[in-house]
Amino acid sequence: MKPDFLKNTLALLCFFCFSCEKEDPVNLLVVSDDFSSLITTDTNSFIDGNSRFSSSATLDITSNETIAENENFIIDSRVNKLSYEIANFSGSAATTINNATIIIGGTRIDIGNIEILDNLNTENYIVDRFLLNKIASDFRNTVEVNTLFTGELNDNSVSFDLIIKANLSMGIDDLQY
Repeated sequence: MKPDFLKNTLALLCFFCFSCEKEDPVNLLVVSDDFSSLITTDTNSFIDGNSRFSSSATLDITSNETIAENENFIIDSRVNKLSYEIANFSGSAATTINNATIIIGGTRIDIGNIEILDNLNTENYIVDRFLLNKIASDFRNTVEVNTLFTGELNDNSVSFDLIIKANLSMGIDDLQY
């Protein structure tokens, strides 16, 4: 009786295995593009008149038409390159940003201290793959993330822009229809 039971079980198992339909393949359309966010820091950015400032802007990737039309079908994302640059500076030549931090989505990037004139119009790259992967995961869920720049200045009568540049690759399910 046992051999028949095992034969029947094996035959039934084989029947189920061979009768299962294969899963539809994913046809992935990869869209790569450059995006940027401009954060302006001026006298309105200072918290309670102290040396601490906080400025924000939105990094929106819907400027790419393919991404805008398929935002609900994004299934993967990758940050290929991420950088920041200080531009349009006006103020004292000895201005230093202390404890500078950039927050993109939910990811905090501690920059440290920045001598503004030494870094003016210089592209500084973020190369920590762990941080880049965390930022990429935000873009799997939304096409807009908030970008925030904070720090402390030794002179609050300055103004400058922080430009965040990102090269992203977005994986879109091409079989969504």
